[in-house]
Amino acid sequence: MEKQAPKPIQIPLRVLYISFTILAIGSMLFGNFQNTIMYGGIALAFDPFDPGQAFDKRPRWQRIWLYAHVTSVLIITTILLYRKFG
Repeated sequence: MEKQAPKPIQIPLRVLYISFTILAIGSMLFGNFQNTIMYGGIALAFDPFDPGQAFDKRPRWQRIWLYAHVTSVLIITTILLYRKFG
């Protein structure tokens, strides 16, 4: 009888995306904008939608959602840089 290796636990990408997004929002509420940028950027690495689907073939609302997420991270980055060097 062969021993089968245990299957690794796979966390769905959507759960990771939501977790890092919540961390980003929480750190923003507490005023830690450096962590907000970090968590917001990491969240974008975990595509919450179907990663096998080409970006231009996705529904419009999914593309708008991801563009809004990227834009918000860039705006927060710009504000933080302006406060530091401006």
